[in-house]
Amino acid sequence: GYNWIALLCLTLIYFASNGYGYLSIPFFYPELTKFFNVPNGVVPQTAGVMTLIIAFLSPLVGLILDRFNPKYILILGVVLLSIMQFYFTKIENIDQLKYFYAGYAVALSLGGFITSTFILNNWFNKYRGIA
Repeated sequence: GYNWIALLCLTLIYFASNGYGYLSIPFFYPELTKFFNVPNGVVPQTAGVMTLIIAFLSPLVGLILDRFNPKYILILGVVLLSIMQFYFTKIENIDQLKYFYAGYAVALSLGGFITSTFILNNWFNKYRGIA
C-alpha cells in the first residue's frame, strides 16, 4: 500500500537530490572554471564546503527527526532543494557557488538520505530489506 508509494517518492527525491544535483554538478566544473575565470581546482574546492556542512549537520538532523514529524522535515528539505536548484541557474561568481553549496548541504541534510532512511525504518516492518 502506502508504504510502497512512500518508497517510490523517496527514491525519486533521492534521484533528484543526489543523482541530478549532487553528482551531476561536477560535470560543469570545467565550464564553471572558464565562466568564473578562476584557476583550475578552485571550483571543485567549493564542494568541500558542502561536505563539511553535511558532516556537521547530520547528527543534528538525527536529533531533529527524533523530536519532530519527519514528513515535515523531508518537505522542508525538498523545498530547499528546489530553491537551491533554481539558485544554481542564477550563479554569477565563485562566492555565489559557495553559497549554493552551503544551502544545498542544508537541504540535503534535511531532505536526503538520513531522513529517507528514518522514514523507511518507521514505515516498513515486513519487507524492510527489500525497501
